[in-house]
Amino acid sequence: MLKKKYSRRLYLIAVIVLFVIGFGIYYFESNRADQTDNDSVSSTALVTTTTAQAGLFSPTITAYGTLSAPPELQKTLTAQGNVIIEKLAVSPYSSVKKGQRLIQFAATPDGEAALQNAERNLAHLQALQKQYLATNSDVASAAATLNSLEVQYNHLWLTAPCDGVIGAFLVNPGDTVNNGTPLLNFSPRASIGALLQVTAAEQVQIKKGDLVTLSVVDHPELQFSGTVSSIATALNTTTGLIDLDVKIPQLPPDIVVNTLLKANIATAKAQPAILLPQNAVLYQGKTAYVFIDHDNKAEYRSVTVAGGNDTEVAVSSGIQAGEQVVISGNYELQDGMALTTQGNS
Repeated sequence: MLKKKYSRRLYLIAVIVLFVIGFGIYYFESNRADQTDNDSVSSTALVTTTTAQAGLFSPTITAYGTLSAPPELQKTLTAQGNVIIEKLAVSPYSSVKKGQRLIQFAATPDGEAALQNAERNLAHLQALQKQYLATNSDVASAAATLNSLEVQYNHLWLTAPCDGVIGAFLVNPGDTVNNGTPLLNFSPRASIGALLQVTAAEQVQIKKGDLVTLSVVDHPELQFSGTVSSIATALNTTTGLIDLDVKIPQLPPDIVVNTLLKANIATAKAQPAILLPQNAVLYQGKTAYVFIDHDNKAEYRSVTVAGGNDTEVAVSSGIQAGEQVVISGNYELQDGMALTTQGNS
């Protein structure tokens, strides 16, 4: 009997001990979770903000391509006599001005002999003219012949017929060429534009006359503009994309054909929007959001993004002009967290 009572007491004591231990663990964990939540909300984050600015935003499509000249508008410059190519004075694909020297010629042996004969003939006729044995017409004809040979043979230069861009050279120094031999390809500056590629889905949003802002990929500070002049109706079988031609009214002076370009094509009229730096807008899945500094506390706002470019995001709803938007220190923020602002940009 005593043994049964003793066992019952031990059982009750064990149950009470386990209950106390379990309650203690529960109480400890609950307090720690509450403390963690309070700490997370009450902790202070160091952030930088910017003032939301109202502005105009033009929806754009980003495309890439090259500076090019349509083949049908290229010219081939040819030799105007039998000559030796002495020097190529410019680099392929470089920009040149009207009258700039491109190729230096030297006379062939036959040309040199013809030139010397023409010089002797002119001198002989001039001497006869003084003795009234040659007419003015004879001397003028000999002078014209000499001048023509000098143009062809006497170490003269091929010069650019107008402002333009050199294509490929078709000859090399030391080559002997005949009259009419192709020397180089040349594109008048007025014919040079941009050849861009876009997807079929993008092509349906683009129309002739759309404004295009262009920049050189290797030198993004070098910018210029043009307009869409033609849109291909079928895919380029090499690239699988749609070709766009862009007319450029004024090219930078030293830009060369085949330069790689980045283009922003404005596809619609400018619309009012709030313009924010790229780093102000965060994303969780398909949801875009920002944090507002409201009385030194973080306020979560979901926003609607209308578009953007390399530096800005256009927001059409969710915030108002004049509000302070967090642009750095925003990745770890929580709604309601205290803020310390280290600057406003």
